[in-house]
Amino acid sequence: MYKLLLVDDESIVRESISKLINWEKYNISLIGSCSNAIEAIDIAKKNKIDIIITDIKMPVMNGIELIKNVKGLGIDCEFIILSGYNEFEFAKNAMQENVKHYILKPCSEKEIEEALLKTISDINSKRMIEKKMEAQQFVQHIFLQQFINLVLQNKEPDLEMEHWLNILFSDYDKLFWVSFNWDEDINNPEGVYDSFLEFAESTSSTVISSVMKINNTLGCFYFSTKDELPYNELTFLQKRLLEQLGSMPVLNKVIKCSPNELCGIITKIYKKSSYYLIINRDGISRCDIKGAYNDVDIAHIHEQFVKYITKGDKSSIKDHIQSLFYKYDRNFSVMVCTKLLIKYSSAGLLDTKHLTSVLNQVYAIDDTDEVIVILNNIICSLIVENKDENFVDKITKYIDEHLDDSNLTLKWCAKELVFLNEDYISRAFTKQVGQNFTSYLNHKRIERAKNLISLMSEDEKIYTVAEKIGLGHNPQYFSKIFKKSTGYTPKEYKELYN
Repeated sequence: MYKLLLVDDESIVRESISKLINWEKYNISLIGSCSNAIEAIDIAKKNKIDIIITDIKMPVMNGIELIKNVKGLGIDCEFIILSGYNEFEFAKNAMQENVKHYILKPCSEKEIEEALLKTISDINSKRMIEKKMEAQQFVQHIFLQQFINLVLQNKEPDLEMEHWLNILFSDYDKLFWVSFNWDEDINNPEGVYDSFLEFAESTSSTVISSVMKINNTLGCFYFSTKDELPYNELTFLQKRLLEQLGSMPVLNKVIKCSPNELCGIITKIYKKSSYYLIINRDGISRCDIKGAYNDVDIAHIHEQFVKYITKGDKSSIKDHIQSLFYKYDRNFSVMVCTKLLIKYSSAGLLDTKHLTSVLNQVYAIDDTDEVIVILNNIICSLIVENKDENFVDKITKYIDEHLDDSNLTLKWCAKELVFLNEDYISRAFTKQVGQNFTSYLNHKRIERAKNLISLMSEDEKIYTVAEKIGLGHNPQYFSKIFKKSTGYTPKEYKELYN
């Protein structure tokens, strides 16, 4: 329900509008009818106001001054101005305050209702944009926290996680860790969090984590397009924290790095902590580095999903998702499904923009049943993608571009590239290409080796060619398959060109 405040120094106008409009019809609660701006500001401070209808010409404080004061208090609401015919200068000032809705007195019920409908539409549009932005930041926050935990548990973050972090933060060049020394309790977590948030707004940065307290350090991660964070703004943040904490915290570090250097930065910051505190508007919560679900075999859960996707078994996919949400909490279940989807996205089997949109939607919705439906739909959509045997083209393209990869095997492609059953891939590959995976890979490697050898100088060594085609670890095998293909050893083939 939208909360509305009516402000006019004429009682007859206030009473007329109050009785004229069917507020419930527009889902509006009229929470106050004020005779002056001072009274209105007092009510606005105590209530979360959505709409203020105000007369423009009032004693002591006029409507324009009321608007400026309300905005100055950080109250985010929409205004509808009531004005007489001869108040053009006031109207112009109202427009400068970004007031869109202006009604001339005397006004009819229809005029007021039309202004209310437009205002409600503006509020809804703004809320939708804010919710999408919040969801995007929450997705960033979730992955940053997962990344932090992986690093702190001395586990290597997988390539998909790093790939997705780069996608999420692709609009930002620099990452900053801003921290202060603070070894005491925090009695006003909301105020502390808002202080860091205000710093982000003043420096055109984006907060990508909750405020965190690690040992005796209080800090937050930001992304920015700037090379440096202004010192005067850091000083202002320090003063704001003084107001919230009761004494002055000492500026500790401002660490700058690129997203690719995040792993090293996290290790420096957290050192050997066993836990850290997360501080936001909801209060303070403890995050143990050894989490509640650390022993859950996520890889096995993913294998089951891949099996059902490969078979095209939508019923089992749905049951698997529901079972996941039944066994574990919502955040963990969403994270498991998200990591699965990121694997497919990283492999080019799921559009990145579509996945980002779906994740924003998932994290913005409160209804768990609706979240399950959304995840089920996108995971089931992967069935259609995988029934088309274009995954073979994907494998051949990957082989052509990564011949120097010594770990390139059919098993690796099945598990890390296309997420399908190895036997199924083998049959499909042979059918489409006309030779099995190993034969195709060897043929491509030998063709590349022949080209490299033909361009070698007399001083260059054969083993460098083996390394460039992914066989540096097994030069005997390289010589064997090269001679089988060409009739010459690599050394003999080189002599043909020198």
